[in-house]
Amino acid sequence: MEALSCPKCGAPLQTEMNRCPYCQIGLANSATHPRDPGGAQMDEQAQSSQAAIPSGWMNFKDSWNGFTIAHPQGWEVSTLLGQTVIKADPIGFTSASISPFSSQVPTSAQAIAQQFVGLASQRLQNFQAWQQGNCAPDSNRLTVRLRGVRFGQHLEGIYNILVEGQNCIISGYNAPTQSLGEAGPIMSQILSTFKTTTEKLSRQLVREPGEGAFTLQIPSGWVFRGGVNRNNIGGAGSLQWSVGRDQPGTVMVSMPSYTWAFTEPVLSFFSFPTGYPSLSFMPAAKFAQQVVLSQYRQLRKDVQLITAVERPDLAEMGQWELVRSGYPPGMFETSVALMEVHYSENGIHYHEKSRVSVMRQQGQAMWNALIDMMYRTPQGEMLIWEPVLIGSYFSLQINPQWQAGERGLAQNYINNAQADMHRRQMQISQTLSETSDIIANSYWNRQASYDRISEMRSNAMLGVQNVASDSGDMYKVPYGYDQYWVDGLGNFYGGSWLSQPDINWTPLQPTGV
Repeated sequence: MEALSCPKCGAPLQTEMNRCPYCQIGLANSATHPRDPGGAQMDEQAQSSQAAIPSGWMNFKDSWNGFTIAHPQGWEVSTLLGQTVIKADPIGFTSASISPFSSQVPTSAQAIAQQFVGLASQRLQNFQAWQQGNCAPDSNRLTVRLRGVRFGQHLEGIYNILVEGQNCIISGYNAPTQSLGEAGPIMSQILSTFKTTTEKLSRQLVREPGEGAFTLQIPSGWVFRGGVNRNNIGGAGSLQWSVGRDQPGTVMVSMPSYTWAFTEPVLSFFSFPTGYPSLSFMPAAKFAQQVVLSQYRQLRKDVQLITAVERPDLAEMGQWELVRSGYPPGMFETSVALMEVHYSENGIHYHEKSRVSVMRQQGQAMWNALIDMMYRTPQGEMLIWEPVLIGSYFSLQINPQWQAGERGLAQNYINNAQADMHRRQMQISQTLSETSDIIANSYWNRQASYDRISEMRSNAMLGVQNVASDSGDMYKVPYGYDQYWVDGLGNFYGGSWLSQPDINWTPLQPTGV
């Protein structure tokens, strides 16, 4: 059954609503007919009304972005880059979303739809899209249906697009194809409870004090700490900062930049030490459970793991960031997980979430892991403060001039490292050549010894021994004489130490074989 939609913006509605929560147009008893926004029939109650929240649902309030929305128990709400997503599962296979934004110039719904479909095609395999219903090319609203495969799951979605001048809004939902019919009405009902509020936390802008590397929006009165850490290889700068509601950071978000480096175990006789621990590359969720949690427990004995969930959607975002940074697509293998733990500190029980990432360049033995986002609240307060903490974290704006300087520093380090690597390769090549000579000489010396022993054994059996003249000619003569000679006709003579040979005979010396 198709949900009713607003006649102005196309947003999903319920029959009992008398005002669209998106475009705020008044509605008659039928949700398909608009009420005159300035008419006398619109009373005060109609202006402030919103869809009734079903029993058992949660009413989520985002005081950073300024809205409320209701959803069933177990669903999650997150806002990133202006898009609010309400998810039934961590990845968002079943999810509803609202995305208000502004274009640089007045545009049409058709133009926005083309951009939206283009972006969707980059995320979905076997992608299909079509317009639902007929509307004029210059219409300010339309509905788009999408179909495709994401992370191995077949999905289908319905999205409404509304454009008024430069203001745009895209709202809708997607779900696995086989469950869209069941989940669609629920997500329409979720979207119908969306309501903007004027109750937003006041903010202040802080600037990184050391190098002016970045700016950050934080709630007014909160505590900012941190800056640029250059205690890294090549003097590269890493951002490390935290924002807390109070000095102890009872409610806090941070970019800690915890990093690890490992090398794959090498099953080879010839291997060179790297100085890094040996550990096989693994997914981020497994790394969080085996390595991160173990190190956490060295600091806090009562740490309890709630969950460590693999997040291919976050890994996909990381891949896009690498491509935007100039790396070829597919150059790195990445995995990202969201880890949640409980622990106590100074008598307070905390709930903490961390983003754990692992990355390995294709074909390389070295790989890295890091935690680049972490936030915590006292237990029971995560839903209250999470939107504020995430909103502050993603308000980070890096200074372009500082970033350009860092890229230059990194390039210089790479150039120097490559030159140093070339020198090392030449040294290794020379060492290998010398080692090869040593090995070869050792082989031939050993082989000569084997040959000598074999010939001695043969001579002993035949009763002869080897003798040689001063000119290097070799002969075999009967064994048992002290001295040997050879005349000009090739005849051999043997005698004792008292023998007097002919003056024309050539003396022969035993070779010891």
